[in-house]
Amino acid sequence: MIEQQIIGESRTNCILSGDLGHPPGLRYDRAIRVEDPTLLRLTANGLHVSTGRQVFHSMEIINVGCPRCGAEQLWNRVEESVDEWDSGGSGIRTCGSCGAECALNDWQWDAPWGFGWLGFTFWNWLRSPGSSLPRSPNCWDIGWQCRAARSDARMSA
Repeated sequence: MIEQQIIGESRTNCILSGDLGHPPGLRYDRAIRVEDPTLLRLTANGLHVSTGRQVFHSMEIINVGCPRCGAEQLWNRVEESVDEWDSGGSGIRTCGSCGAECALNDWQWDAPWGFGWLGFTFWNWLRSPGSSLPRSPNCWDIGWQCRAARSDARMSA
């Protein structure tokens, strides 16, 4: 993304996490579906790259369903699995209805959550309705399962 000038090479104070992020590059518009001239005026407008075991979530209230039978799960049981995974465990959970054992990334999340080791947070990068990830040539063609844990809310700073 740096080479394609979608993000800037130097990290700056352009995200709200207290860490440094990559600001939009000269050609940031290649990675979004709707051109957003206000993005460059925002304080929080960068890309934060997270590495290490992490729970990626959209901060939305969620319902979680079994991938096999679709039965909605009790949040307190799902939360136990999330905490277990976050502490280094497998996070495998058994459905209370059909007994299927499934990894957290396989469950049906109505507000997608992801459990992994690499994450990209695009602060205030708008997408068109129905899009899941910013588009970029070859950016997501990495052979891994990708999930967008997103919120369509704009953060202000």
